[in-house]
Amino acid sequence: MYWYKVKNMLIILFTLLNVFLLSMIIISNIRADKREKELSETLLTVLEKNEISVDKEVLNGERTKLHVFKIENVVEDSFEFADKITGASTKKELDEAGNICYTAGNKKVYINSGRFMMADSAVPETTQTEEDIAAAKEFFEEIGVDLSGCDSEIKGDRIVFTYKINSVPVFEKQLYVKMYGGVMSECGGHLIKILNEEENENKELYVREALLKFLRDPEREKTPFEVKGVNTGYWVILGNDSVSFKYTDAIPAYEVKTDKGSFYYYN
Repeated sequence: MYWYKVKNMLIILFTLLNVFLLSMIIISNIRADKREKELSETLLTVLEKNEISVDKEVLNGERTKLHVFKIENVVEDSFEFADKITGASTKKELDEAGNICYTAGNKKVYINSGRFMMADSAVPETTQTEEDIAAAKEFFEEIGVDLSGCDSEIKGDRIVFTYKINSVPVFEKQLYVKMYGGVMSECGGHLIKILNEEENENKELYVREALLKFLRDPEREKTPFEVKGVNTGYWVILGNDSVSFKYTDAIPAYEVKTDKGSFYYYN
């Protein structure tokens, strides 16, 4: 009988303890939500004073956690890449305008600041099809670049591939292709490989942080405008006019879009 009473008392005690802990969690969440709302309202007020309007739904965007990934810039090894993309042994020379290029027959390859362009003057141009998209993917797979994770879109006389990492876009890094009957007539842009993710590198992104950086950006538009959206993605620096990198990082970043069609990027 005594043990029965003790057991009931313990059950009641644990029940009350669980109720107490649950109540504390609920109260903590309510306070956190209130704090989040206050911070958002304050930010909206500051933005409006600077003639920047933002829909509240933009601020309600979820926090995002993204890993840092290693990236290989395929075009960095100039001769090796030129030989691969042309399928022949190329030679380095100057074109008619005095620009450095790599040539093999009717094919010319230009490489600069982590970007490239290859054109075959012997292959005519035509409109692109879904079959051309498949042929382009097969072509690049044969030279060691997998485009299966990319988004592809036909834009006029070209196919545009947008790089993605686990369905998250890599901002401002695209590859364009022109095919003719399964043969490459022209291609260019960026050519990158997504390698392994960095260990213990997990970045948490906040919409408010992106808008604060945007507010403080000395290069942003100064006239009244509206922020139409804030998107998460990756930013990759492959080089500039004086240097390019063989390996670099894809860093979690935000894209801020305005009603004037401008885009701003922050990591």
